[in-house]
Amino acid sequence: MKLTLCLLTALFTLSAQAAPVYRYYNPGIADHISSLNPNEWTATNQGYNLEFNTGNGSSVFFNTLDQGEIPLLRCYTGAGHFVSSDQKCEGERTETFLGFASARRTQYAPLRLYRCFNGGNDHLITTNVGECYNAGFQVENAFLGYVSP
Repeated sequence: MKLTLCLLTALFTLSAQAAPVYRYYNPGIADHISSLNPNEWTATNQGYNLEFNTGNGSSVFFNTLDQGEIPLLRCYTGAGHFVSSDQKCEGERTETFLGFASARRTQYAPLRLYRCFNGGNDHLITTNVGECYNAGFQVENAFLGYVSP
């Protein structure tokens, strides 16, 4: 099942504008990566293929910091990428800021964002825990927050 994420522009109103997030996969090194820039990995490729464009708006990261929101960062271990809510990328290198997730389940952010790990270098994020298990990944305990459908 596809993970669908986008950035949501919402400033204390119900109106919002969404921008897509792209998820790429490099089968040669078993690495998933999320990006806000559709050309970041297509221009350089480096063996990454677009898994899907998540611009259909079925779940969102928020791009404004409000009370109770968690910043999400893309991190790099030297061998693979992962998303973290830790400001220091859990001791690894910070590559970019991706957006915010809600710290609590709400009417507007009812879906938990899971980070899954394959036991090697590969992590992926999803709102569908079944995607992790179906791909042979385990759900990590890292709490990333809640996102909107």
